[in-house]
Amino acid sequence: MKKMMVALCFLAALLTLFSCTKTETTEDLPSLPAESPSSTEEEEEAVFIEEILPSFEQIRFYEGEKLTLSFEISPAQPDDPTVLITAADEQIVALEDGVLTALKAGQTKLLFASRDGNCQREVDVTVLPYFAVDQIVCEIETLTLDVGDSIAPVFTVLPENATRPALTFRSSAPEIFSVSKEGRIKALAVGQGTLTVSTADEKELTVSVTVVPHENHRMGEWEIAFPASCTELGMRIRYCEICGSEKYEYEGIEILPHTYGDMEIVRPATRENNGLGQQTCGVCGDKKDTVLRVEEGVAAVGTLGPDIEFAFYEDGELYVRGEGQFYAWSTERINPLSALSGVKKVVVGEGVTLISDYSFEGFEELTEVKLPDSLQMIGTRAFFGCDKMTLTKKEMPKSLKFVGGAAFSGCKSITAMLFDDAFIGCGQSAFEGCAALETVSLPAGVSSLGSRAFAECGRLSQIHFASGTALTELPSELFVNCKSLGAAVLPEGVKTIGAAVFSGCTNLNSVSIGSALESIGKDAFKGCGGLKTVSYPESKDYFDAHVIVASGNESAKACISYGK
Repeated sequence: MKKMMVALCFLAALLTLFSCTKTETTEDLPSLPAESPSSTEEEEEAVFIEEILPSFEQIRFYEGEKLTLSFEISPAQPDDPTVLITAADEQIVALEDGVLTALKAGQTKLLFASRDGNCQREVDVTVLPYFAVDQIVCEIETLTLDVGDSIAPVFTVLPENATRPALTFRSSAPEIFSVSKEGRIKALAVGQGTLTVSTADEKELTVSVTVVPHENHRMGEWEIAFPASCTELGMRIRYCEICGSEKYEYEGIEILPHTYGDMEIVRPATRENNGLGQQTCGVCGDKKDTVLRVEEGVAAVGTLGPDIEFAFYEDGELYVRGEGQFYAWSTERINPLSALSGVKKVVVGEGVTLISDYSFEGFEELTEVKLPDSLQMIGTRAFFGCDKMTLTKKEMPKSLKFVGGAAFSGCKSITAMLFDDAFIGCGQSAFEGCAALETVSLPAGVSSLGSRAFAECGRLSQIHFASGTALTELPSELFVNCKSLGAAVLPEGVKTIGAAVFSGCTNLNSVSIGSALESIGKDAFKGCGGLKTVSYPESKDYFDAHVIVASGNESAKACISYGK
């Protein structure tokens, strides 16, 4: 034993001596020259990766699946190996030659990195567990069908959580029976065959199929062709499961009763507009509408048209609601408004298009009227004699086309009449005697004004005709005794100035006449003592004396000027 120990010690000493001798020899060797650095030109040509763009933002696949990885780099370089790809956990995925293989369920990351390490990109990887199909189960092992019959057997895949449970179906004798991709079998001809059911995991089940001649009908379940409602019969139908639509039965389904729920307020009622309540049938969904009205304080109600009603309240307010036209009043159809007394306010709701003749005539206590923009026509004497009446707006309704004769005659409190583009004209004396009327504006579409339409409007100081007005005639006595009218610029297209049109306009100081004028009626300017200027084109100089004579105003001779 002692001899062995001595030998070992001696061997160790020799090894130590050999090691020292080798080190000394290495140090004595001449050193290798260091690698010369790359030239400046090569350094300038070096391109560094700024961004790595993998084809996948994240990866999710099943155990055993493979995926080829790809990526792009910016700026692009010819040598893709400048990027290294590594997996954080090589127990979960394996990476070889750019192909990623899922080894077992779990999560890890892939690291894409440039060789210089300056640019990196991580991608999350999830490996999902894969559950293979163990078996396919069906209660039917053999199947017998009549020709023309069809059936869809139920196949169950086990385990229930199999990753790829999808089934494929194949008929060994497609001329005898066919099978759809969903597994429905259709018997085509007498014979036998085999149905093969398989999965992606190579599990199969076979069912023997025998097709025999068709003898007896087999009616299927009832189907609702169309359901019954609370207003219509329904129908149900069933077919032979073998013949299909060639053999069927049907029967009616009785009408169901309405079952309405509680009323919902769709729109609350106001005096100006009716409200709306609605109930819904819980059986068919039918909706029943109920008109809601403000009943408190009502003194009288009635109808003024097929779809128009009115409500008169004790405080003197009258509300007209609905759509369309008033009735035409006659001895056979008496205006119900004529029986009312104490009417102080009238509100005509949107939707009304025509107020018929005499509808509000003689309402002496009426002080306020609101007209809807839907109104297109106001009948003869509709507001005749309502001397206290004013309109809530100076602008007349946008849709108003025509105002009947004497419709506003004697309405002494109206101050302005501004008509919109739809207006085409008015009847005789439509606004006669509107003592407070100061301003009238007529649109280009006006083509006809009745005689005395604005007669006796003592405060009328402005009458404006829009450019291009279609009017060709000023009818007789149109502005008679409009003592505040100071100037009149007539439409360019006016051909005729009727008799006494401006008679009694004592403050009229200037008149401008267009080139279309052909005649001036007698006494057209009679009593216009303040008339200083009559302007018309020089080509109409033969009207010189005519104007003076027709006006009955000899002093006008010195006032006439041409071409102004």
